Amino acid sequence: MTLSEILALWEAGRLPEGSEQLCACKKVMQAAFAVTVETWAATSNRVTGAMLGIELVTYEKVIRAISQRLAEQPLKAHQIPAATVRRGPKQMFYLASSVL
Repeated sequence: MTLSEILALWEAGRLPEGSEQLCACKKVMQAAFAVTVETWAATSNRVTGAMLGIELVTYEKVIRAISQRLAEQPLKAHQIPAATVRRGPKQMFYLASSVL
């Protein structure tokens, strides 16, 4: 079963909140979210950041802020659009923006 299928079942009310599949889905999405943000920050620092004179420290602060926010209030499955799961890093960045 894919992440999109799990989320679709949950959104349809056919998968209980505490189910093993949904918990696993949330963990995978949170890990993917963290990796995506770190990748975006590293890439942006080399390209855009270098052009704007922004130091890596700025991106590290953003990553720490997002990580802290997730630790305090983990994402719920309904906060992760199924389109994000299917489309990848660009949508994950927009999701990162909305978490802050």
